[in-house]
Amino acid sequence: MAGNTFNTGGDVADGVYSQSGFSTTTTTEDYALGTRRVQLADEVASGLTQATAAGTILTGDEVGRGNSGVDRTKNFALLEGDREWMYIKCATVAIKVGDVVIRDSGTPFTGQPCAANAKTKPALLGVADNAIAIGSHGWVITKGCAVVRSDTGGGGKAIAANALIDTDGGAAAGEVNLAAGTDLSVIGVTLEAANTTLADFAQCYVDIS
Repeated sequence: MAGNTFNTGGDVADGVYSQSGFSTTTTTEDYALGTRRVQLADEVASGLTQATAAGTILTGDEVGRGNSGVDRTKNFALLEGDREWMYIKCATVAIKVGDVVIRDSGTPFTGQPCAANAKTKPALLGVADNAIAIGSHGWVITKGCAVVRSDTGGGGKAIAANALIDTDGGAAAGEVNLAAGTDLSVIGVTLEAANTTLADFAQCYVDIS
């Protein structure tokens, strides 16, 4: 079960992976904590949006690939390429969609939203594409394109497209912020300016692996 596994289509529980499988959270530990999976590019690439012309929200296998659990009504068109996930547990503080997640003290694979104003890359677990309640288990993105909660007002530091981002200086827990130069706490780069597709979020490429 441990280590990277490459598969296409289907459901995580079957040993093959889809967006719906990675969005599943449970109170039971269905995989060893720290298990990693690689979602291949053709599954990550944008497809149908969940918002149809009639305004009907699609569910299950109808969900277009490339959509994010951050907002199921949006089509995040910049999500592409292989994407790596890690299986974790939320133990102490609920994890919101788009949060950058940090390890709880003394535990390798349980996490909570990263504190604001913290340079903590070595202790980070990933970005939550779906909310994970206290006591539940789920998947976070450790490498690849993701929709990330962004600081849109911290000290007037607007986050533009193609900007380096880190966790230092965010106005609230879980947020990324504009990085200072080539700071070693950099975790990724924005693919769009914050607020472009969704208020308070940005599509980014992250590498927390």
